[in-house]
Amino acid sequence: LDRTSASTLAKLTAAGALLGHLPVQARPGAPRSEAVEVVTALMQAKAAGFGRLRFGDKTPMHITRLDAIFAAYPDAKVVHVVRHPVPTVVSMMEMPWASNSALLNALMVRVAVDAARPFTERILELRLEELLQSPRDVLGRVLDFVGEPWDEAVLHHSERAPFEEDPRLPWLIDAERPLRPPGAVRA
Repeated sequence: LDRTSASTLAKLTAAGALLGHLPVQARPGAPRSEAVEVVTALMQAKAAGFGRLRFGDKTPMHITRLDAIFAAYPDAKVVHVVRHPVPTVVSMMEMPWASNSALLNALMVRVAVDAARPFTERILELRLEELLQSPRDVLGRVLDFVGEPWDEAVLHHSERAPFEEDPRLPWLIDAERPLRPPGAVRA
């Protein structure tokens, strides 16, 4: 596969196959461990394409499947970003993958928070508002948690991230911008 095809395939199948959301198997009748190997290989290929050693997944509702994630990846480092529920619910109403019902989205937020609770000793939970207010401090905790040294580059993610390969989805546009505290005016 070329890098773009591998990237697309990894995005479409990796988390879903690993967590059992998609009926994907490495081969008919293959054990789940083989699916984990395939997912791992795809994600490593994607990371290597960007010169990275680590790979990760950012899918908020995967917090509800930490049991499967830790079973497949016992040494996984999970960073759970929690945001005040009101703006979360409002934001979700604008997403094509969520409901336009505030009640249903509030229920999804509650389910996510409850799902993380049994794993509090294994995950790093942080508040989005704190990250935006004190990025250096919070990102320092994240790097420490994943076993990486401090690097100023984490404060300049918008200058270094490979956004050109990602689709121009409205909810990804803000990821390209530098971090700003809540209430800051965007240019």
